[in-house]
Amino acid sequence: LAHWALRLQDYDIRVLYRNERQHADADALSRSPLPDDNAHSSASHLAVSSIDLRTLATEQRKDQWIASLIDLLTDPSATPSTRALRRQAHHFAVRDDLLHRRNYNSDGRQWLLVIPRSLRSDICESFHSDPQCAHSGVSKTYHRIRQRYFWRGMYRYVQKFVRSCIDCQRRKTSTHLSPAGLQPLPCPDRPFGRVGIDLYGPLPLTSAGNRWAIVAVDHLTRYAETAALPAATARDVASFLLQRFMLRHGPPQELLSDRGRVFLSEVVEAILKECNVVHRKTAAYHPQTNGLTERFNRTLGDMLSMYVAADHTNWDAILPFVTYAYNTAPQSTTGFSPFFLLYGRHPSHTIDTILPYKPDPSECAPISNTARLAEECRELAKTFTTHDQERQKSIRADNSTSAPTFLPGALVWLSIPT
Repeated sequence: LAHWALRLQDYDIRVLYRNERQHADADALSRSPLPDDNAHSSASHLAVSSIDLRTLATEQRKDQWIASLIDLLTDPSATPSTRALRRQAHHFAVRDDLLHRRNYNSDGRQWLLVIPRSLRSDICESFHSDPQCAHSGVSKTYHRIRQRYFWRGMYRYVQKFVRSCIDCQRRKTSTHLSPAGLQPLPCPDRPFGRVGIDLYGPLPLTSAGNRWAIVAVDHLTRYAETAALPAATARDVASFLLQRFMLRHGPPQELLSDRGRVFLSEVVEAILKECNVVHRKTAAYHPQTNGLTERFNRTLGDMLSMYVAADHTNWDAILPFVTYAYNTAPQSTTGFSPFFLLYGRHPSHTIDTILPYKPDPSECAPISNTARLAEECRELAKTFTTHDQERQKSIRADNSTSAPTFLPGALVWLSIPT
């Protein structure tokens, strides 16, 4: 009441009494609203775009720049409206009545579908807000789209779209660096040469009785495996290691963990010894040694916050979706997605079933070439990781990080810890 009294002092108002029975409209607005069961869409239902091939063909014809290119490529007698259009035409081709542009990057499809202006927002929505993508940042969203589609000024458009996302601004944590020295671990030579493992929680109790999430991250490919656990017991950790990790990917060469009792338990040590896995532990009270896994925990929390219900009791149902989103997103450090570095191919997205792509025969490389390409990309990932570690180390060493600055009158978000 005091707050409203101060706010109303700026107005010349006259307060009149009204009987409660006649005051139903304002009385209803002052009541706390009932929770909306549909306020948070379940991540177990994948978002499917309303775009289809027929809509895309129609919208391409409505876009003046795209329509001019289609006419130029399909009608030999057509004359280009500008010299720039004539110079650009050889980069494009009409395939199945849709305009495509040749992809000159080393990753992605050979031919990229050209997206008209009217459908760009829908494409960005699908590759940013879909549970498969879990509100990824600018770089990850851009790379997902760039591997499939083309339009002029794509990066700026995606950057503006992602930075304008209210959910991301409201929920994601700040990534400002704090000055501190770094001593990074050397990057392993092969997938699962070193795997970091950690427990994330305790989290709100779910209807399935889960309160903890366990995570394991490969230090070369950065591929992550997660699972929801009812309790952080040694038996649960051992079961995850054996059934969800080793029987799926094989035993790692090294396992990096903190000194929690569950990781030092006899049952866990017995499994590691039986599989000849070297168990490395972080220094006491210094979890930064397992920094890659700790960083993934923060990313996992940001992703889960985008889709959990108001009471946060459905996070275990969302966990597989956001893990998939992380694994299929290109990493800024390596330049590749963990999925690609592990399997040697790019994953499909839900929209790919609606806008299917027919590769040329030249794109269907022999298995031996695919395996060699995957190995070369892993070597590149290792090189990029090492260079990034040195760069981050030098940034922290000069102690030049500072607090962000704000311009007068700029809109900002206020973080209120709960």
